[in-house]
Amino acid sequence: MRRRIGSLLCVLLAVTLSVFGDDADRESTLKTLRELHRQQKWQAIVDQFGATDFSQWPTAEAADASFLRGQCYWFLRKGPEAEADFKAAVKFAPKNSANWISLADNYLL
Repeated sequence: MRRRIGSLLCVLLAVTLSVFGDDADRESTLKTLRELHRQQKWQAIVDQFGATDFSQWPTAEAADASFLRGQCYWFLRKGPEAEADFKAAVKFAPKNSANWISLADNYLL
């Protein structure tokens, strides 16, 4: 019985750590993304986060991250990549007018 309880506690601990670990990683990623964006290091953002899938993130964070990366692509004149991120930002936060304006502005490239 003790062995079984010990095993269950280990599983519970592992699950808890993985859940909170994801939150910490996501928060760290978003913090770094915002700081690099503030510093206008567009290529560094693309290099670091170009392959990051934001679709599994909570909606507000996914919208923010997609919008920021989309702006980086836009500044680097990479229209198709910017379009994909701006569309994702619109999907996650359709009431945010900046997402729509940036998507429309991207078509003027």
